[in-house]
Amino acid sequence: MKRVSDTLILVEDQMSALKLAPHVHSLALLGTHLSEAKAAEIVAGGYKKVLISLDNDATREAIKMQLAHRNTIKHLYVAGLGTDIKDMTQGELNDYLSQNL
Repeated sequence: MKRVSDTLILVEDQMSALKLAPHVHSLALLGTHLSEAKAAEIVAGGYKKVLISLDNDATREAIKMQLAHRNTIKHLYVAGLGTDIKDMTQGELNDYLSQNL
């Protein structure tokens, strides 16, 4: 069965993307940079909402990313984190998802 999601969450690392994968589409950036080519792929995906949820120490980079791509990716938001997604308990992950989806 194919999982359908109208939301994409951008994260820094593969472990965070894997933790989100059962619930929502996720993409590991493998850092804090989003290329124009990758932004175009995201737009082509037709997502209604794209969240940037970088690790807590990279919130400033997430805001810069949002500003850089806000004209390309509509409905692009930063969802700040108190705990990195890969380190969240199941309860923390459920709270994060209920607040952001």
